[in-house]
Amino acid sequence: MAEKKVDHEKAAQALVDAHFTTDKAAADKHGVTARTIRNYRARLKTDEEFSACFLSLLKEVRDGPEWDWLTDGLRSAIAAAIECCATLSRSDPESLMAIQQTISTLSGYEQTKRVIDAELAQALDSSTPGYSTYPVAGPQDSPAIRAIA
Repeated sequence: MAEKKVDHEKAAQALVDAHFTTDKAAADKHGVTARTIRNYRARLKTDEEFSACFLSLLKEVRDGPEWDWLTDGLRSAIAAAIECCATLSRSDPESLMAIQQTISTLSGYEQTKRVIDAELAQALDSSTPGYSTYPVAGPQDSPAIRAIA
């Protein structure tokens, strides 16, 4: 049976969305199933053109204004939280709980941003061996090379 033709741009965009949300959320947004998202991810290992399209979209996200906005937004939120926490009473248990929750929440956002940034950097660095989140096809992975290997 012939393999179904995939629109690389649409499939890659769905995978990028899944990278930042969940497979289900990306599937719903793009009108496909979560299984289709998993199939797209598996296709990264064998389809050089699709891999290149996916990595290009990831690079656009990383280099785009939305990523800068996220970084700037986190910095602003942290600065505002520090300013607000400075006005709270250190002897009031509820104030201390609010300070702790604010620090914990903002730390979580910052850590998540760093993890995503590191994953994007690793995914975009084609020389990174053993990158397992999104292994992508290279010339050595093409069906023709595997057939003669």
